[in-house]
Amino acid sequence: MKEKVLETDEILKASKSTTDAGEKGSICEEPKHQKLKLLVAERENKELLKRKLELECELDAKKMRIEELTTKLEENFDEIDGLQDLNQQLFTKERLSNNELQNVRKALIKVLSEMSDDR
Repeated sequence: MKEKVLETDEILKASKSTTDAGEKGSICEEPKHQKLKLLVAERENKELLKRKLELECELDAKKMRIEELTTKLEENFDEIDGLQDLNQQLFTKERLSNNELQNVRKALIKVLSEMSDDR
């Protein structure tokens, strides 16, 4: 960017010094000055277009990355939902097993108590 500014400044200084060298500058020199301004403007436009394309490429890359991350996030949510369902099933099975175990204990205590009463 500095090089472009220096080039532009040098071109404008050169064109100004040629205009100053003649007393007021002739009509023939004006088109040269205009040409230089035009050349500088075309270079700046090329640089701006180049930068615009670079930014568009960066934007596309970032959009793709966002899409990838969104997909990954959705997959993680699906996995979490599946794990929550599994956790609920395991919790329910545990409760049922505990209830069954309690019932077996009560029956065992009852049987042992009846056996001790029979003695």
